[in-house]
Amino acid sequence: MKKSIAYIIIILFLSACHHDDLKVDVSNVVVPELTINRMEQDVFGLDTTHLLSSVNKLKTKYGKFYNSYIVGILNNGGSRDTSKADLLKLFISDKDMREAYANCQKEYPDVNKLKSDFTQSFKYFKNYFPNRPIPKVVTM
Repeated sequence: MKKSIAYIIIILFLSACHHDDLKVDVSNVVVPELTINRMEQDVFGLDTTHLLSSVNKLKTKYGKFYNSYIVGILNNGGSRDTSKADLLKLFISDKDMREAYANCQKEYPDVNKLKSDFTQSFKYFKNYFPNRPIPKVVTM
């Protein structure tokens, strides 16, 4: 019993001495103006009458992330095949997907709160990793 009490006292002592690394003043850390790209708006706003050119614009804007989205999120296998554009059109035409998108737009009509939160987070990121570029932010 005495041994258990001794361990508890040691643990309490050590936890009281713990330094919280996140309590760093980052008020003077400067990060570039944050842009949040809203991929869900771009996907559901596709011009389906000119589908291939619209999809190519998405590929250009989002780069590797577009392929990850098609393969990982939509489970369409890949973005190189032109039939994948037709599968994307089916996805954005689906009643349930359109309803989910509409609900998302109601909940997040703008991303100003997210922008503020990410800006603060990136100040910490820049403090700890000053030579690393600030990550891009994409909603989907």
